Amino acid sequence: MISEGHRVLIRMPSNNSKIVLLRSNAKINLGKFGSFNADALIGKPYNAAYNILQDGNLEQVDPNAIFGDLEEEIDEDAAAERNNSNLKDREENQKVSKEEIDRLKQEMQEGKIEAKDIIKTLVSNNSSHDGKTKFAQIKFIKRKARKYSKKFEVLETTARNLCDFYFTTRPQKTRGIRVDTLAQIMCFANVMASSNMLVADSAGGLIVGALLERMTHGTRDLGGRILAMMDGDMPNFDLVNEMNLDKETVERTLDSLSWSRLEVGENEGKKKLLVNPNS
Repeated sequence: MISEGHRVLIRMPSNNSKIVLLRSNAKINLGKFGSFNADALIGKPYNAAYNILQDGNLEQVDPNAIFGDLEEEIDEDAAAERNNSNLKDREENQKVSKEEIDRLKQEMQEGKIEAKDIIKTLVSNNSSHDGKTKFAQIKFIKRKARKYSKKFEVLETTARNLCDFYFTTRPQKTRGIRVDTLAQIMCFANVMASSNMLVADSAGGLIVGALLERMTHGTRDLGGRILAMMDGDMPNFDLVNEMNLDKETVERTLDSLSWSRLEVGENEGKKKLLVNPNS
């Protein structure tokens, strides 16, 4: 369940995402999709879809509900016989004027109508819609839903979701690591509870966070330990702080050591790694 102080990953209708810190009495702004009270999300389940109401509250909805009603109206037998070869994308295909669309958007903001009402109006007044294949009709509906819907999904800030998020938005932060690469690292390193792991992470804490996620469970001490090598004197594992892990468990499991505290010395012709006693 979502708790106060959690960081959550919000996926908006446009498929853009943002990380939000939930604080009581705070207002979460999603730009053109609207805003809502953070308190309305606290206590709700993760991996669910919500619709923003006029008063700033939320209602849990079926993620595919806005498409289901509209898809049922598509005549599959007739659509199967069509093709899009003679269709042209022109502004005059849409019979609803810009002024009328603006009026509908204003009514939606006032809570008088829903997003699917606008989409139904646009579909029924599009002269080329009935001539499209089913695939093209569904594609048109989804494109309009991304534009007008106020429905969003709330995801946990797991290592997988953060990996996807930063690969799309700021790949330089996580060294461009993809989800499949992260999965291979976890697999080849045979990471499990009670493991003792040595890791060098320059990916913003993505690898360290994935290790902690697999090696811990809430506040339970499963016996594993992680030693993370780092540049500089202070840990720079930002993504660990975004994963809502138990702080005491992280402090108990994770230790860090700066590369500057290590030096290579010689002893009887053999090189070995020593901790610098002066640091």
